[in-house]
Amino acid sequence: MDNCIWKTTVSLKYIVEPSQIGFINGILEAFDGYGVLRTLDRARGLIVIWASPDFMQETIAVMNSFKELIYIKPAKHFIEVTKNEELTF
Repeated sequence: MDNCIWKTTVSLKYIVEPSQIGFINGILEAFDGYGVLRTLDRARGLIVIWASPDFMQETIAVMNSFKELIYIKPAKHFIEVTKNEELTF
């Protein structure tokens, strides 16, 4: 299992303005390695960011910085941790 890409993934769920999902995704893409955004429910603005535990605090800091610009709040069950033992190369 030493060739595993991420042995653990942290899922960070947020509720945001649906019109801002693309903006948030673009910013996260600019911070290479911080996380990958996926939309769970566009109508409700529910998103999840899959982050490496190594960048979890930085990713949360970036997301918190959006509070001054747009509507954003942590969703119910904000943080989930998943073991990814099957992700090998």
